[in-house]
Amino acid sequence: MKISWFCIVACAVLWACGSDDSSKPSNVSSPENSEEKEDKKNDDAKNSGSKDVVDPDDLEDYIKTKISSDVEFSVDSVRNNYQSNYTYYIRTGDVVWSYQKITTTSSSVESVCYDEQKGNCDDYGRLYSPNGNLNTVCPSNTHLPSAEDWMTLESYRYKHSEIKNMLPFKYGGYCEEVKGKIKCSELDVTANYLTSDGKIYTIRKGMTKGAIAKAQQNGYYNVLCVGYPTYVKSKKDLPACEKSQRNLPKQIYVFEEKQNMRCYPDEESWLTDFTETCSNDEKTFVVNDTMMVCRNGSWQLASISDAPEKCTRDNKGKVYSFNGRKYVCGSNNWRLPTALEDSLGVCNSRKSGTFDTLYAGIEIKPYYCDDSTWREAVIEDYVGKCDSTTNNLYDTLEYKNKHYVCHGKGWERYTELEERFGLCSPQKMFMFEDGSYDIDNEKVEYMCDTAGWKKFDQNDILGACDSSRWGMLVEYRYKYFYCSSATYRKWDDFTRYRSTDVSKQDSMHMCYEKTIDRIISGGGSVVGVCDSLADGEIVTFVTQSFPKCEKEGEEFTMWDVTYYCNGDGYWHNYYEDLPKCTVKNLGELAQSKEFGRVACDDDGWRPYTDDEAKYGLCTRFTNKTVVEYKNEKFICHNYGWYRWGSKDTFRVKGRAKEKK
Repeated sequence: MKISWFCIVACAVLWACGSDDSSKPSNVSSPENSEEKEDKKNDDAKNSGSKDVVDPDDLEDYIKTKISSDVEFSVDSVRNNYQSNYTYYIRTGDVVWSYQKITTTSSSVESVCYDEQKGNCDDYGRLYSPNGNLNTVCPSNTHLPSAEDWMTLESYRYKHSEIKNMLPFKYGGYCEEVKGKIKCSELDVTANYLTSDGKIYTIRKGMTKGAIAKAQQNGYYNVLCVGYPTYVKSKKDLPACEKSQRNLPKQIYVFEEKQNMRCYPDEESWLTDFTETCSNDEKTFVVNDTMMVCRNGSWQLASISDAPEKCTRDNKGKVYSFNGRKYVCGSNNWRLPTALEDSLGVCNSRKSGTFDTLYAGIEIKPYYCDDSTWREAVIEDYVGKCDSTTNNLYDTLEYKNKHYVCHGKGWERYTELEERFGLCSPQKMFMFEDGSYDIDNEKVEYMCDTAGWKKFDQNDILGACDSSRWGMLVEYRYKYFYCSSATYRKWDDFTRYRSTDVSKQDSMHMCYEKTIDRIISGGGSVVGVCDSLADGEIVTFVTQSFPKCEKEGEEFTMWDVTYYCNGDGYWHNYYEDLPKCTVKNLGELAQSKEFGRVACDDDGWRPYTDDEAKYGLCTRFTNKTVVEYKNEKFICHNYGWYRWGSKDTFRVKGRAKEKK
């Protein structure tokens, strides 16, 4: 029988998916409709109370692994969706390996359980004597591997670490018969497998390489059976065909000969298999669950168009397994499943509206079956739309470890500030939160405004600093701000300003011709005195020559100029015939010939300003006093009167946190 090389490579099926059940029927029927097969499995599983029933549209799935393969080596896997596991088939040369746990007993060979405990047989497999026909315990179509086969497998296990998980060893130790008693050692420490040539392959748990050793005649070891490939490259790659061999395959396809070969044990040779001839075009037959078609005088792998099951409107979205591949019924045509469908199953009318997930590295990606197509799930799939007409305005949710809020224009990610302070909702309007410290070592504040959380500035609370507020002083959070040039500036409480009338403000405390030899600043132990230099320049110099001012009215003369103590630690100047300005007459008014009306203050006599004539004297005793003049409020602050922006003029009232 002749088969195309490329067709066979594309879908070569390994030996019939084996088990320990040697009574499995050998006859082969036509490929079944996957829907009927899966529905039957689903019903059987339900009746048996199984909890592992999955999508009835999915069939036992034949999958190629990602490990590169060639004529000498390949790895294939079959996934059973109902048991949620895989069986892997690893071909090395002319043998095929798969995970097995042999527990069969046979009259042709002695066997024991480790420590004669049946549970050890169940967990690790039976241990067999090397004396006897070991092939009698191997499942149908399998046999014992040789020592060379084991070393070939080891070389691939070393090269491809994935194989260790696909073909895990049973570290069942070994036993020996000593003086009529069975003694066992190294359970869960070493794996020891008998070979067809009277040796054992032994490997310690955790190691990557094992060794070949001689099997002891009184020993007992595990057995792992291998199968035959369904194809080889040339005749020389065919396994031995001898009378002594058991479970030989019925036929093996030889690529170079483009035909099947059959083992005839009586002749101990492989001969061309003529059981199926290709005489009629489009004739089909099934072998090893694979449909072949006679085309152009040779047997070829059938395509999906040759399948008996047709894709119609009635079975749209159904899955069909044919010749080792899975197909989906689309729009009246069978098609291959997409990568997502391979992982999640087919998105059809029955699954529409459901969710599933895939891992992408460490991230979990959710998907949504939208009618007939899988797509990445979005928030709306879970909680519905977010617009101005919905009832979930300002609702919040957590999705994929991220926070979202409905502002009426779709679900939006929390801003960085919302992640820190929570949602800025109408209930939190004009509330404040503290951020980090700024360069002035003060907290940066954030306010919940109509547009969300924003960095606070004075305008947010006090209102804009425009022409209507210029020159106005306002207090917020125990600090004073002065509106000047469209900007609120923080007022330094230690800076002394007396009046907006600059021409009079400093006339008695400025260093110029009229104030030479007079104290300009200070008055304690460090005093600034106005003086005239030799070149005529007038400057203020600082001196520490003054004694401590302790007694009210006491005098001190320096450079023919006499000063007096105000009784509060400050030295003052004499002005004309004005009385001494001391703690006893602070706030007293007088008339100066040179400076006009003056007032007694901490720095001595100073000009009485026009503002004070309107609003009253502004001293440290009247500091923070607020008066009303012509329907406008004014405040005495740091020896000067200013327009006062009271709290009832603030933009935001009564919604800030305590002490804010």
